[in-house]
Amino acid sequence: MSAIKTINIQKSYSSFSAINGISLSINKGEIFALIGPNGSGKSTLINCITGAKSHDSGSVYLFEEELKNIDKSRISLLPQSFEPPTHLTTLELISYFSRLYGIKNDPEEILKKIGLSSQSDKKFYELSGGQKRRICFGISIVNDPEIIFLDEPTTGIDPAGRFEIWELIKNMALGGTTVFLTTHYLHEVEHLANRVGVILDGNIIATGTPSDLINNFGKECTLTVKTNSKPSPISGYNSDFKDGTLSIHNIQSNQIGDLIKTLDISEIYYDSLSWNQPNLETVYMELIKNYAGESQ
Repeated sequence: MSAIKTINIQKSYSSFSAINGISLSINKGEIFALIGPNGSGKSTLINCITGAKSHDSGSVYLFEEELKNIDKSRISLLPQSFEPPTHLTTLELISYFSRLYGIKNDPEEILKKIGLSSQSDKKFYELSGGQKRRICFGISIVNDPEIIFLDEPTTGIDPAGRFEIWELIKNMALGGTTVFLTTHYLHEVEHLANRVGVILDGNIIATGTPSDLINNFGKECTLTVKTNSKPSPISGYNSDFKDGTLSIHNIQSNQIGDLIKTLDISEIYYDSLSWNQPNLETVYMELIKNYAGESQ
């Protein structure tokens, strides 16, 4: 069952096209990460899916029903910029937003989940930037949403706090909550996402699991050898030599030991070795560069 489905969503502001016919299908309990540069359309797409902004054309379905028919208490949105009443304490904020939903939950339990139990009496304006973002995350889960949209949820949070939020997000997904995530932290995407969409200029230019994107769009693994020797081609390996650098292509980590033995036997003396493996960040940069080149 798809929890989120968009069909040819389009959104423009005057003459600027922010979203260009995006179609997506996201399953129940899936963590879907949308990544792209600032201004690429991430927040606009979230706003169109949640109804925070109207889209110009296309269709949005949540739980296979039209957006207009959905009980909004089933979903939640943590926007990129959100500031609750600053004079309330963290405990009061959780209680306040719970009452808005008509929910009787334990505010202290939510504070415990987000790692702010010790700050229950602190007013919002007294919190650090990372603590403010944590309490905003806590507010976004008071209604136990079936779908949650998180727009840059861990911005400003220290590494330990970010890990706590990651664990909470994963546990929510394991419990059946669908998570639609945007972030600039690509390590966060690799850690959390079941699938990834790359957006640029209002277009989805690639989708897949993190490993699929790396395998399909990543460059090969290469061992780079800095050497003053002038090596001949190495038998059994695809290699080239230029300006003191020997590049040996399509090398997996379990082949490096045997290759080093081959270098020693061939009396190829080197100053340094480095193994370059594609990751989501390098793939992302390559996709953006290639798309920009094709668009020119």
